[in-house]
Amino acid sequence: MAGCTPGAAYNMLRAGTGVAKKLVVWGKVTIELKGRTIEGHYGVDGRVVIVRYEVDSKATQLGGSPPVTIAKTLLHELAVRAERDQQ
Repeated sequence: MAGCTPGAAYNMLRAGTGVAKKLVVWGKVTIELKGRTIEGHYGVDGRVVIVRYEVDSKATQLGGSPPVTIAKTLLHELAVRAERDQQ
């Protein structure tokens, strides 16, 4: 899987065959939270938006909002949860 993006490599492994069933293109998403910039990654797999932040991830169905807007909401939820878990 040399030369693959992390998202493409993940999909190949998830398929269990070393051959991707479909490519999910991952992008960066950022939000501001309590004066800090929080960065995560998001991808769209069919009608599902997936966000990864630190070691956690969250997904939801696409609705009427653009994927990046949904990704920012999910990233906020993940960052708040990570902050709460550190206390």
